[in-house]
Amino acid sequence: MYRCFVLLNLFFVLISGTKASDSVFSFESKEEHLLKVLNHGSLALKERYDLINQAKESIEIESFIFEDDNSGRIILNALMRKAAQGVEIRLLLDKVFASKTVDPFITHELRDAGVKVRFFNTLPFIFFNRIQYRNHRKSFIVDGKMAIVGGRNIGDEYYDLSDDYNFIDRDVLVKGPVAKAVQGTFNAFWNSKYTKIIKRKSRPQEKRYNRAGKSNFHDEWRFKNALRRWIQRKEIAKNFLAMKENDKLLVDLENFWMDLEAQKINKSYEYYCRDLGYYSDKPSVGKRKTKKSRVLKYEIFNMLRNAKRSVLIETPYFLFDDDTREIFEDLLKRKIDVRILTNSLYSSDAIPVGSRFYDIVSKWIDRGLKVHMYAGVSLSDYPLFKEDLTEQRWGAHGKTFIIDSKKVIVGSYNFDPRSNNYNMEHALFCRDNYVFADDLRENVQRRLKHSLLLKDKKTFDRLKFDRVGLGKRILYYLAKIPAALFEHLL
Repeated sequence: MYRCFVLLNLFFVLISGTKASDSVFSFESKEEHLLKVLNHGSLALKERYDLINQAKESIEIESFIFEDDNSGRIILNALMRKAAQGVEIRLLLDKVFASKTVDPFITHELRDAGVKVRFFNTLPFIFFNRIQYRNHRKSFIVDGKMAIVGGRNIGDEYYDLSDDYNFIDRDVLVKGPVAKAVQGTFNAFWNSKYTKIIKRKSRPQEKRYNRAGKSNFHDEWRFKNALRRWIQRKEIAKNFLAMKENDKLLVDLENFWMDLEAQKINKSYEYYCRDLGYYSDKPSVGKRKTKKSRVLKYEIFNMLRNAKRSVLIETPYFLFDDDTREIFEDLLKRKIDVRILTNSLYSSDAIPVGSRFYDIVSKWIDRGLKVHMYAGVSLSDYPLFKEDLTEQRWGAHGKTFIIDSKKVIVGSYNFDPRSNNYNMEHALFCRDNYVFADDLRENVQRRLKHSLLLKDKKTFDRLKFDRVGLGKRILYYLAKIPAALFEHLL
């Protein structure tokens, strides 16, 4: 699914070996942190479920998308259970997509159950420029001690549960002082003037539908119809949160998670990092605030500019703006080995981005950029909760940088103009663990084996419509001109 679009809570982490900058949006530490890489979808859901069950004091969840599907029900049901136990629960969602599924009727039921819910940037669509500024961050924080940062929203397609389309993605679970820093940026967004509570409309009252205090057939019909719709939406919200129909799914998932092969995958990616950074953009809405609010992209740019040998980037969307174009020109001029894994038109969930990407990619291949387009197939040696998912379409959604086989970045940042200029993003940096970087590179390379390498323009012309149906080809051509005109919004 494509993105259509302070009260700053300052504090310092006073722990030996840890350096906190003047802002919670930039955190650096030499203290040892435990990192666990979550490459596998359904096991990433298990980590979230387990973290909720372990929580003693607080849970903060931040998501760009929150679907009303199996994974959404599992998470919300677990949160309500913990809220009943006295754990403070805060759920921060972006308004554009999440409010369509976690609607005011659901948020009302959640608040009654003790789950606080707020939305970022609730401006209506008539403010076209200002609504482009979205909170694209994904975070999952427990007790201020553990945090998940990465690419996954809350939705079946991120956890290998969708019957139609799934993502290969990546998160990192981190334990250590940085969890407090992630919590601090969450607080800044939670308390921001751009974050609001969306309340449910009150129950319709008959007198409001009577004109001049007199009732007639039309007014009575309007009242009964409004009341019926209101009661229906209330019952839908209650039934959604009851999750009775998912009891069997939870049991089946538990059995899958207990499988020895799945356990092995889940436990094999743990590392320690002693040179760790965490950077986040600040909550902002409006062009005037863009430059001073951007934190993450400049940290990423600096690391790219200082690359000495190699750059490997995994990103679902790959487009340039003026800053990134200059950086890549310099990297290729210096003969740095630059390799990209991104989506093909077939595997992509964003046809306008795919259309614009296809317009520019040949030029960069000629300059020496190595581009791999994900073929849209399921990974081999990747246990699936549903075996029939091997026949479904898959897309790449990880946001990962590996630089000089040593430095690693994992977060919510896509390599495109929207993440650079409109979306608020955050990411973890580890700069000192070669084993971590090598293992992550190996995992990305397994994904590269399920991709199409564009060796030259002739190869690209042959592969660009691989497995793409007629309908999607038509949409591709229809999107070409708008995508070129509004590239800065993609």
